[in-house]
Amino acid sequence: MRRIGFCPEVTYFKPRAVALKDLEEVTLEFDELETLRLVNQEKLSQDEAAKIMDVHQSTFQRTLTRAREKVTDALVNGKAIKIEGGNFKMPNKDGTGPEGKGPKTGRGLGKC
Repeated sequence: MRRIGFCPEVTYFKPRAVALKDLEEVTLEFDELETLRLVNQEKLSQDEAAKIMDVHQSTFQRTLTRAREKVTDALVNGKAIKIEGGNFKMPNKDGTGPEGKGPKTGRGLGKC
């Protein structure tokens, strides 16, 4: 179970001018998105980010690698990205998430 602190408002991205019926999808799990956010947007080291997510650094590294591979596959091969699923929990289940960011954050285990 990984701890995440962000739930995106938008959970589907697709290439422009390509019909949904013609698209392949890549599924990015919420914990994979969180690894990308912590490293690329928050500029944290893998050690710092792993502590925030309450996982070992090696687990964080594997999750980050998987996330990067999925996003790269989608961008290079023109696939849609669907964000859903994963094994995670959100602290402070008061509707604001741990950082007060993102809509619907913190509403139950495994759900954004």
